[in-house]
Amino acid sequence: MLLQVEPSTRRNCPDCPPNERLSPAELNTFINADPPTLARLQAMVLSQQAQVIAPGIVYINFNNAHHVVVDLQESGFVIRNIIPNGVERGTLITPSYCMSEKSLVVINADYHGLNGSNKTEDGRDLFYHLGRAALFERDGQFDIGVIPERPDYDRTTRSWGGGPIFLWDGAYNYNPFNEWFEPDDLEYYRDTRWAKMTVALSENRKYLFITASYGLTLKEHAENIIELGRRWGMPIDRAMRFDGGESTYITLRLGDHLVPVLNLPEPLIVNCLAIERIGE
Repeated sequence: MLLQVEPSTRRNCPDCPPNERLSPAELNTFINADPPTLARLQAMVLSQQAQVIAPGIVYINFNNAHHVVVDLQESGFVIRNIIPNGVERGTLITPSYCMSEKSLVVINADYHGLNGSNKTEDGRDLFYHLGRAALFERDGQFDIGVIPERPDYDRTTRSWGGGPIFLWDGAYNYNPFNEWFEPDDLEYYRDTRWAKMTVALSENRKYLFITASYGLTLKEHAENIIELGRRWGMPIDRAMRFDGGESTYITLRLGDHLVPVLNLPEPLIVNCLAIERIGE
């Protein structure tokens, strides 16, 4: 499970853009969870029971895969695609760049280079990649798919590039050769048991599943998501991969701390999917 068992530290990256809202000292305090908070994380994971992070957001470790399940009908939070302003596309950041006092969940998203279709929630258009898959919101509904034409992308509210898609119509279906990935990469994504980060949507588009695993092939990872959705009465429709390996990162809000779940160094990434509470 690669479970974090010690307080996390931020990566030393002098060339990374600094967090615009929190100082280095505030960030260090934010992620440097005390022993009771780390014990709470371990208890949450080992219980394999759903744990409420905030209204509409729950965490569960299901058969050794970490899931955050988000009720997209809940109104107390916003889902953001956080990318630095005023820098070259693909500028490297660390996840701590994306943190704020309102952070509930922060994960890594697109691949190095920011080579998928990405748009921030304020409408800033970073890159449109014809043929590359994305998680996106359009007309008030989230979806996962390849956005086929630029006018369709222009209608999106926000978008996180990624891929390949590996779950279609509720079943594992890894046939992504039209998504502009190199054959060697596709083979690695399918077979590796190293850490991976994915997003999935329920059939009715009401629930977003964010999943990180270690030790599973992509097919086993997909079957894990499908089974959790089945048990919870939330049949899964489709899922796609974000960046993985050493870039895999997921952190949860527990009390006064954001606690990284995986026992991996803070990675270098290009953007975050971040869930932040509204108000206060």
